[in-house]
Amino acid sequence: SNPKEAKKEKIDKAKEQAKKRKEANRLAKKNKKKKSSSSSKGKKTPPKTTTTESGEPKSDTPVEPVAPVSKEPELIALADDTPTDGNPDSYFLKHRPAYQEAQLWLAKTYVERDNFDGAQRILNQLENDPETFDDVRAELGGVGAYLNIKRKAYGVATGYLEKAIELSSEKETKARFAYILGQLFQRLGNGEGAYAAFERSLKYSTDYEMSFSSRLNMAQNAWLSGKGNATDARASLEKLLKDPKNADYVDQIYYALAEIDLKEGKREEAIKNLTLSLSNSRQNRAQKAESYLKLANLYYEVEDYVPAKAYFDSTLQVMASTDERYTNVSKLSNSLTDIAANIQIIQLQDSLLRLASMSDEEKRDLANKLKKEQDETRRNAAAAVFNQQPEQGSPGSKQVVGAP
Repeated sequence: SNPKEAKKEKIDKAKEQAKKRKEANRLAKKNKKKKSSSSSKGKKTPPKTTTTESGEPKSDTPVEPVAPVSKEPELIALADDTPTDGNPDSYFLKHRPAYQEAQLWLAKTYVERDNFDGAQRILNQLENDPETFDDVRAELGGVGAYLNIKRKAYGVATGYLEKAIELSSEKETKARFAYILGQLFQRLGNGEGAYAAFERSLKYSTDYEMSFSSRLNMAQNAWLSGKGNATDARASLEKLLKDPKNADYVDQIYYALAEIDLKEGKREEAIKNLTLSLSNSRQNRAQKAESYLKLANLYYEVEDYVPAKAYFDSTLQVMASTDERYTNVSKLSNSLTDIAANIQIIQLQDSLLRLASMSDEEKRDLANKLKKEQDETRRNAAAAVFNQQPEQGSPGSKQVVGAP
């Protein structure tokens, strides 16, 4: 039979049942009213009674049958009309139970309270229930991904994101989920998966910032996935660098170039690009934190503790206190305080000793050199201030909870 006709018959049947119940209730109330009005007109002669064979009294007055009373006929009708196709439009009076939405919000609450087992149990129940509504099922992927990102089960989270992308009906939501998927693949060291995910994000996105970030990450992951080499990746990034539309994202492009340098073992070039990232930074505090931290770690690795300490301190000034790395950065900064101070004292004493042994001409040359360096530093600072003037309204980078 035609599913539409069957559904219509079902709804018509439910309406008819509700109508019959209402009529039965109306008759029952009418009979009750008649009895109460007749009893109030005066004292009546009690009806004649006889006894049965067992000796029980038997009334001669006929008793009218009373129809069964339904307390909530409308709710019964709704219950009879519950559809099985997950389509809310099929519900009588356009209403559907809110139980599943409540369960989904309870799972989200459990995630925020770090009750991961409770959240997973609810998600499993909703996922395995064939009666789960389509729109609720579409949300399960995003909640499941967030749950597993919080518990650092990134491999499991990628599976949930794949489902979320497949079931979501909005392009921007698909783009966002695909972007997060790319970030997770990057963290897992899967360059090919990351490239494909960012490519999907670019396909779905209608937002320029999201599209730019996807292209940026595709350029970084292209040669890691075998789709190009480091030279091609640099060329793609430099092309983005020259586009005037990307003026607000220059700091991110230099950071991406530094990442490629580090993968090739070019430490000095990486430091140079990270410095350019900071000097071209506008209002993107998250990107500043990444650049400062990367520089701090690079100097810390080679035991150059004075600049390492300075960059760790700068990182703490711009990094969100909720960042999972904040505590460790703070510990490293504190542990280097005395070491860096002692090194600076030693360096100062060494400099004074060298200065004392210099001739007058050498001292003049050194003074001129220091003056030139100070002038250059002031010029760079002034240029940085000038570059930061159009900061107002400048967008930040895309961030996800638990992502690097």
